[in-house]
Amino acid sequence: MSFVRSLLIILLTLLPALCFAQTADQYFGYYYDDAASYNSGASGFSENYNRINLYHIAIWSGNTTDAGRQGTEGYLLSQLQLARANGVKAIVTITSLVFQYNSGQWQIDPNAGSVWNSFVSQMVAQGYIVPGNPQLSTVAAFYLIDEPDGAGLTDINNAANPAIANAVTALRNNSATASIPIAFITTPNFSSVRHAISLVDWVGFDDYGASTSDWNTLYGELVSDLTAGQRTILVPKATNGGSACGVGGAATQYDSPWTFYSTLTSSSRVAWLAPFHWFSGSATCPGVRDIPSLTTPYNEIGQTMKDVTNPVIGEVDSVTSNSDGSSTIWGWTCTTGVPQSTNVDLYLGAPYGSGGVWIGRYLANQSSEPAVATACHVASGSYRFTVNVSAATTAQYAGKKIYMYGIATYNGNNNQIGNSGNLAIP
Repeated sequence: MSFVRSLLIILLTLLPALCFAQTADQYFGYYYDDAASYNSGASGFSENYNRINLYHIAIWSGNTTDAGRQGTEGYLLSQLQLARANGVKAIVTITSLVFQYNSGQWQIDPNAGSVWNSFVSQMVAQGYIVPGNPQLSTVAAFYLIDEPDGAGLTDINNAANPAIANAVTALRNNSATASIPIAFITTPNFSSVRHAISLVDWVGFDDYGASTSDWNTLYGELVSDLTAGQRTILVPKATNGGSACGVGGAATQYDSPWTFYSTLTSSSRVAWLAPFHWFSGSATCPGVRDIPSLTTPYNEIGQTMKDVTNPVIGEVDSVTSNSDGSSTIWGWTCTTGVPQSTNVDLYLGAPYGSGGVWIGRYLANQSSEPAVATACHVASGSYRFTVNVSAATTAQYAGKKIYMYGIATYNGNNNQIGNSGNLAIP
């Protein structure tokens, strides 16, 4: 490998990392996205994975027996596998692993630490957590418990509820999860869990019937309770309201997607924009998938954020002439964070859209070295391409510049890859 090529790979490795440090820790993904819709039978994730960058795995099993927990762990691992296969980070609901459920109440579990350590060992062994390397980890955060203020886990004696403190301690005491964010969402009555809030990293509230001014007031109060390092979750109403749907607010009154997106983009304090919800529970309780006025903006928001966190990158390494008059172009391309191989388009003479002539689309699925995997933010993969240009085409376009574009695996922006325009057909 030449020095220049090595340097370019190193630079491409560093630039996405800098981008991730600044922007990739802002997420978009639907709350309870593993729920299935009544009219499709498919989970939300299976329908929107290419337009989110965070998958909320939301199992709510109250079975905290050994057998019940074994089932929960198996389900969580299966969903993490889906997330990783599609290049999506995950926030994992872990309530039934660090609390006991008795008589309809989440309670302290004296064995939370040992149960948690056992599950973490499985996540580490399967590569869903790579200690010290969040880029390679599928797990982005843990969802501790939903609405603790409504679940009987309010603060006690000016301190966090012992059950919450115990669960948080289990996560913090494991070196593999000590620095992974812990999150929960409260009701508007978050004043009753202020001490619990101080123990977690991400926090939000749901208030689906609030006016804009009332919501802004509550959000300001929440932010004022947080330390500099704590971040917020935004939960816009994105389903029908009313008692039949179990959601506050008027039946067809939805929160504005662009208003909440503006709040996210204007402040790094926001960690996760989590519309509630994508799936449709029934014909009278549709979610985003079946509400056109929400589907279009949320799809656009999700695509925009995914283009930032999972950009297409790559490099045109070299071009050689062959004895039969043909030529060969070598290089690599990938969709950052996505393990699957992708395609690459070849244009000659000028860039796409500026007079370049499209020659063809080729699969970049040849074995690639560790430096490429590092640049692609994956443990391993096959991202190299060898494009053979026929003798006739080589003769026709001799001296014309080479421009190549990686094709995003999720229908996003197909970016021009590195070194395009610097090499020419011999």
